[in-house]
Amino acid sequence: MEFIDSFVERLEDILYFVRHLSISAQDYGKLGENVCVAKIESVFSDEPILIYVSALIVDGSGSESDLIIIVTHKQEKIAEHTINFYNGEITYNPDQGTYEPGSAETLETNHLSEFLEELEEEIRQRLPNLTEKVNWQPDEGVDPYANLPCNECGEFTVNVDQRVGEIGRCATCGEHHELTNCMRCDGYIEGKDGFCDNCISYIERQ
Repeated sequence: MEFIDSFVERLEDILYFVRHLSISAQDYGKLGENVCVAKIESVFSDEPILIYVSALIVDGSGSESDLIIIVTHKQEKIAEHTINFYNGEITYNPDQGTYEPGSAETLETNHLSEFLEELEEEIRQRLPNLTEKVNWQPDEGVDPYANLPCNECGEFTVNVDQRVGEIGRCATCGEHHELTNCMRCDGYIEGKDGFCDNCISYIERQ
């Protein structure tokens, strides 16, 4: 259904710059009750967020149908939104002996944008990256991140603290890095044995 595809595409656009998340449309075929239409996954979690649609279809001219969007995480419903669809009417003109359109079909989406905003916030809370989960501040002691940028996202959030998670994994996007220690200061560097940039600068000045 065109509306479902459009809804998933809008959600994809909203989450496009959230580097640790990915959304994939599911092949749902014919709509019915609790049909999965999309899955949102995080590189930091094995528990995806699933989006279902229940279609309560009423056939006939002038009838109203409901599309209920249901969002779940760990088998718990975390959000729900109902879209109303009006089939439109066809009337008979006895003078002409023909059927004519009486009112057009409509899809009630007035509050969809607000629902998407609320859903984005819920998704971020349910599937945070490690920086959001740890929320480390510069005045809180030892920096859990190496002083080097991630090869994938460019953020200086390559983890070096076992309490945060896997050593060498970017806490923003999940990219893996092979880290070793600087031969002079014992700080972290990427790749084979050698010196960090600060130590290289120091050595060159000597």
